[in-house]
Amino acid sequence: MAMPILFVALATHVFDRIIVLCYNQSCNQHYPGGGAWPEHVQHRIVVQDGFTVDSENADLLDKITIEGEHGKNVWVSHMVAVEKASGMNITSVLIMEDDVVPCVGNKHLGDSAGAETFTAALSDMLTNMPWQGLKLCSEYHPTFKTCPKELECDIAAEFRDAGNLILCRTMKGSRAPNSAFYALHKSIFRVFLEALQAARAEQTNPITRKAGYSIDRWVPQAVNLHHILPNIANQIHRPLTCDKSLEFRDKCAKHYSGDKGDNPWDPDFLAKEKTKIEEKAKIEEKTKIEDKAKIEDEVVHALLPRLAMTLAPLLAVTGLLVPVFLRRR
Repeated sequence: MAMPILFVALATHVFDRIIVLCYNQSCNQHYPGGGAWPEHVQHRIVVQDGFTVDSENADLLDKITIEGEHGKNVWVSHMVAVEKASGMNITSVLIMEDDVVPCVGNKHLGDSAGAETFTAALSDMLTNMPWQGLKLCSEYHPTFKTCPKELECDIAAEFRDAGNLILCRTMKGSRAPNSAFYALHKSIFRVFLEALQAARAEQTNPITRKAGYSIDRWVPQAVNLHHILPNIANQIHRPLTCDKSLEFRDKCAKHYSGDKGDNPWDPDFLAKEKTKIEEKAKIEEKTKIEDKAKIEDEVVHALLPRLAMTLAPLLAVTGLLVPVFLRRR
């Protein structure tokens, strides 16, 4: 089955590699000549067979003791995928489970023009801002009337030409399960590698201690996540996630409320922050010097009367002795 135009556009215009997580025979279509991917993007597609991963990591899987075999197998598969990506000298990778399909509500992304407009805008955004992880598919459960603070999603951009999709960010610790279709920047690879290394050495990792070996809980705990809302894809057996993501967008996505000059989505934000820190340091240093001078001045003024009182008798005696000394001469 040929991949949707949107997925091909993501491989062509946005991410350096797409790692497809599949199992056994379901992998066949993703290999060269399998028919899933056009020839011009096949070099960007890395096929990872879960059967092979399980076999090669049998010792590691035996070391991980949790309820349910599937959860730890998925966790290891995702960690191994990032390990592969880290060895490819690439900037970004899209992790894709093979049962992901486009959301039916995003018909405007189903043709070449719509998909290319969206992916060009997304590529430009990711090139010009700091990011760690991007969810293109997630499960949101917006049963609340008012969005909890930890789920508020600051809007980074609105893709008006792509059906009013938005890009927003939540901080580490937010609840955003489902890791079937997400991207990572190379700056966050190290965090995954450290967790995988700790698991292999049977050591404790702080993120795994908190989130366990569930990839759906682990990723939001480890990564500052950007989200495309509503979802542009869902797992084929979970179609309602698309509608839920739309509801989540309406309840939790908000524009940054700070000063315009402090907008963290400004491409020059980091440079501005550095300048601001340097200016603050200069002011603090100047204030420190002025405070020191003021304290020294206050000390001098406080000591002068005491010094005068101390020296007065000596000066008086000196005044009496000088005439006597002169007469003797």
